[in-house]
Amino acid sequence: MPQINIQHAHELTPDEAVERLQRIVEFARDAYGSKIAHWEESWDGHTWSYSITAMGFSSRGRVTVEPNQVSLRGDLPLSLLLFRGRIESTIREQLSRFLA
Repeated sequence: MPQINIQHAHELTPDEAVERLQRIVEFARDAYGSKIAHWEESWDGHTWSYSITAMGFSSRGRVTVEPNQVSLRGDLPLSLLLFRGRIESTIREQLSRFLA
């Protein structure tokens, strides 16, 4: 399965970055909750693992908060491969917005 692999720099403490990422998760759940069939997540320190099925597409991955960077690595369903650039761009925009 294709992957999304994003690194985003930040100037926050890891704890501040985690708190803000938790807001992104809440925002996504609120904005897209009606389209989500399955949502499973867990935090282990500064690492968020997720498994999501929405609109018939499934993805799982991990977001790791490091001192100066957030790293996201996740599955991209093959049928969404043509939209990879747009998906990555949207993720980067949200990270910039919430981690500024």
